[in-house]
Parts: sequence; C-alpha cells; structure tokens
Amino acid sequence: MYKMAQLSGVDPVEFRQKFLDENINLLEKYYGMSEDERRADALAYEAQIQRHRADTLESTYKQEQDYKSLEQKVETLRASHKISEQEFVERHDAILAHLQQEYAKTGQADKSLLSPENIVSSIVANRMYNAAEEKVNSLGLNWNEQTKSQQLVKLIRNAQELGLSTQDMLDTIDDIWGVNKAKKKIDEKKKENQEFLSGKKPAQQVTPKSSDPLFFDEIL
Repeated sequence: MYKMAQLSGVDPVEFRQKFLDENINLLEKYYGMSEDERRADALAYEAQIQRHRADTLESTYKQEQDYKSLEQKVETLRASHKISEQEFVERHDAILAHLQQEYAKTGQADKSLLSPENIVSSIVANRMYNAAEEKVNSLGLNWNEQTKSQQLVKLIRNAQELGLSTQDMLDTIDDIWGVNKAKKKIDEKKKENQEFLSGKKPAQQVTPKSSDPLFFDEIL
C-alpha cells in the first residue's frame, strides 16, 4: 500500500484511510449479495476489464500509427530538402526552447510552430538568408546591418511565397542589384543609341531613378 501511495503521489497515511473507507462500503455491499449476485458482479467486472484492455490496445495502436505517419512525413520532408536528422532535431529543439520562453512570459505558445512543415520551412529560410547575405556582401552595397537584415527578410519572404529556389533568389539579387542589372542597363543604352542613329527613336532625357532597391512584388 505504501508503494501504491508513492505511485499515486499522495501521503501514505491519507491513502490508507481513503482506501479503507471506500472498501468498507464495497465489502458491506458484497457481503449483502446472494451467490448469483456475486457471480453477476464478477462477470460485470471482468467485462469492464476486457473493455479497458481493448480500449488501451486501440489507443496504443493509434498512437503507434500516428507516430509512424509523423515519422514518415518528417523523413519525406527531410529527403526533399536534403536536411540531415541532426539539423532537423537541432532546429526543433531551438524552436521548442523559444516556445518555452514565450510560455513563461505570456502563458501562451503556438504549438503549430513545432510542425514538421514549419521546422523545415525555418531551416530553408535560414539557408536562403545565409546565401543571400553572402551574395549581397559580395556586391559591396554598403548597407548597414539593420538595412541589410530588413531587405533580406523581405526578399526571402517574397521568394518563399513565389516558391523560388535559393538559386532563383540569388539570380534575382543579381537582376536587382548586381551584374545583371548593370548589363541590362548597358543593353538598354545601346538599344537607345542604335534607334537614335537609325532615326527610329529620338533620344530621351534620362531621369535618374531612386537608388532604393526593388523587390519581387514591385518588379512582377
């Protein structure tokens, strides 16, 4: 009885008293039964135990199936995005730690952030950010850290919404700020000069444009 009290997490003395009080009533009822009533009571109790066992087995089976389904989903997502198990687990633990901090502060936490899809999306976004940051740094745009962070976050958000790959995003950075932008401007000037020389189009006064960078939603 002491061990049962420990497992139940209650005071052993209180547990014993409660056990005796409840069982006195049960024993008084049992002793007042006829033999037929006792057999019927035993059969009813056995049926109750069998139902409990069946429900437990069904619940356990469902939990195992749900776990296998979740495991398969994680494996599929990891394979499609080439994410190692260690990388996935580390990001899961980082998000979990963040949620625990939020819950400690506000008493609320968005558990959907721990879904396999969100974990993978977070890893992909981080990869894209690192690649984009390296690309932007190579262009010598002289952005401060705050400006760079704001531009890259918006860039990556747009890229994910459009379903672009990391390479697509890097190509777009080149189109907006890099070599491709300069080449495009040179080609446009050459075309204007050729049209002017051939008489097809008069020269136009070129108005300098804002140096602010464009984003996907502004150029599409």
